[in-house]
Amino acid sequence: LEPNIKEGPGGLRDIQMISWVTRRHLGARTLHGLVEHGFLSVSEHRDLVGGRRLLWRVRFALHLLAGRAEDRLLFDFQRQIAERFGFRDGETSLAVEQFMQLYYRTVMRLERLNESLLQLFQEALADREKDDIHDLGGEFRVRNGYVEVASDAVFPRRPAALMELFVRLAQDESLKGVTAATIRSIRDHLYLADEEFRADPEVNGCFLELLRQPEGVYTQLQRMNRYGLLAAYIPAFENIVGRMQYDLFHVYTVDQHTLFVVRNLRRFAYGKYQERFPHTREVYKRIAKPELLYLAAMFHDIAKGRGGDHSELGEIDAREFCERLAIEPGERKMVAWLVRYHLLMSETAQRKDLSDPKNIQAFAELVGNTRYLDHLYLLTVADIAGTSPKLWNNWKNKLLWELYLACGDALRRGLENPIKRATRIRETRSAALSRLLRRGVDPNAINELWATLPEYAFWRLSPDQLEWTSETVVSEPGRDQHIAVRPVQPHGVSELLVSVPDHDGLFAAVTSVLDEMGLDVMSARVLTTNDRRSYDLFQLMDAHGEVINEVDAAELVSRLQDAAAESGPRAPVERKLSRQLRHFTMEPDIRFRKDPDGGGTVLRVDCSDQPGLLSRLAAAIFQQGVQVHNARIATFGEKVEDTFLVSDAEHRPLTAEAQEALADAIRRHLDDEQKRAS
Repeated sequence: LEPNIKEGPGGLRDIQMISWVTRRHLGARTLHGLVEHGFLSVSEHRDLVGGRRLLWRVRFALHLLAGRAEDRLLFDFQRQIAERFGFRDGETSLAVEQFMQLYYRTVMRLERLNESLLQLFQEALADREKDDIHDLGGEFRVRNGYVEVASDAVFPRRPAALMELFVRLAQDESLKGVTAATIRSIRDHLYLADEEFRADPEVNGCFLELLRQPEGVYTQLQRMNRYGLLAAYIPAFENIVGRMQYDLFHVYTVDQHTLFVVRNLRRFAYGKYQERFPHTREVYKRIAKPELLYLAAMFHDIAKGRGGDHSELGEIDAREFCERLAIEPGERKMVAWLVRYHLLMSETAQRKDLSDPKNIQAFAELVGNTRYLDHLYLLTVADIAGTSPKLWNNWKNKLLWELYLACGDALRRGLENPIKRATRIRETRSAALSRLLRRGVDPNAINELWATLPEYAFWRLSPDQLEWTSETVVSEPGRDQHIAVRPVQPHGVSELLVSVPDHDGLFAAVTSVLDEMGLDVMSARVLTTNDRRSYDLFQLMDAHGEVINEVDAAELVSRLQDAAAESGPRAPVERKLSRQLRHFTMEPDIRFRKDPDGGGTVLRVDCSDQPGLLSRLAAAIFQQGVQVHNARIATFGEKVEDTFLVSDAEHRPLTAEAQEALADAIRRHLDDEQKRAS
């Protein structure tokens, strides 16, 4: 997101290294000496000098804007530099995105030139008589561990060799890479990758063969991208090479993200990644043709920046490409479907209530069968993990796996037999009761407690949650407050139960304490018993995305015991916005819709992330006399999407006037915080 133009790959430090070697070993005073000594072609020299000039200009602009020596392309300066370079916002991309794409493509070329030159320098300094050369078969041979073509005539004579070379690399782990001379030959012959080349069955067979290799797929796709062959072979890929998205959510350029998704899919086959991805290996074992997954990964974002829905446009590209590869119609249909719906599982898991059988049924109807489900699950996990190093966490793992299991159950049961809430309630009560009785809990105490719970508690809570909360409450019948924290393994999140005498502002008071302790709320079930006690369940993670440790858990319980007796939220904790967040502010988008169950109003707030956001939203809701019954929190880089089920004090849906007043209150709270934190 904020590359270092001096120390980063393809940066000024690489060019300095080239200049130093040129002076030291060639005695040349300028980079043109590399042409005179045969190390660079005229076009390569033009790329090198032009790239250096661009980096110098960017560095000069950085120093002027920063008022100091600064080599990082910080968000603080990216927009201004883009304007100084003459870029203007377009219909499909911002000026800053256009400028950054120019930058990334430039350093990509410079990194490739640096790789080739260092190899050529090494060869020039070595004793060529001692070169280890052996035949690799066909038109290829190996020189000192690097593949090269037997002659410059290979590619013009048989263009398919351009693709075959990368298959050979993937098939032999001992090979280090491609010789500099052959890299140059690949670049010089990219013009051969025309329509005839793309329609050649031998070329397409080689590409499929590459995707089917047990090792080296990601590495060779990276090489193909770096040398320009991937974009030449798949023209739609050219548009995403070096393309950045100006936000904090997408950390990598689109082409790099795409290849990282392929890399993640490859990793699912190996046990050493099971701790980070606990469930993917067992699902991956059921994938008969992994190459179909890789194709879906390569096309899932290929239409970014073209305007329109990138999923729909990518679906068309994927279907056409699969036809070219002569993939059979059923498999072609699945790849295209995966591209079209690659966001479906993520959006359902993070934005829908997975305890509601209606949401599971709707998702299962779109997925249709377990084969599609397996592929979609793996693609979704790989996509999230390939978007940002911090995006994949225990909570997302829990949500996606919960949705995967629920959808699998629905598909096996049959879409014509949707589970009803009455069935879910009966199953939840039965499972929780069996566990409690086995643990020796008094059945009369259980029934007495459950008689006070609203009916929706038994379909919104899982059997495990109902068991734990019930045992916590009935085990100490004389206590006025039941506040407890537990780790939920293997999901890596913590659950907080707050069962105290209910009063207005309790939700706001609890979220204030959670904010004070720097804990992240992932979701909340806010229930009220018939005898006016809270029965609230929060899912939490610490600032590092892990379960809350025992010391912090004890501190949290202590603070909540004090806060539960308070009549409203505490004063918010004052924190400054991070430097990066200051550059990504958006007007809050506040929407209301009727709760499909008729019990209240669904409030959705999309806004910029900021310190203490949930506690401020809760304070605004409390001040308007509105009750919270459910909350789901989703953060996407600098953007937050919080969804609440709310009602008035009489548990009725909000009137239009109440909705308008609540929206105004939320805007005031967020605007005040934005000004203070900035």
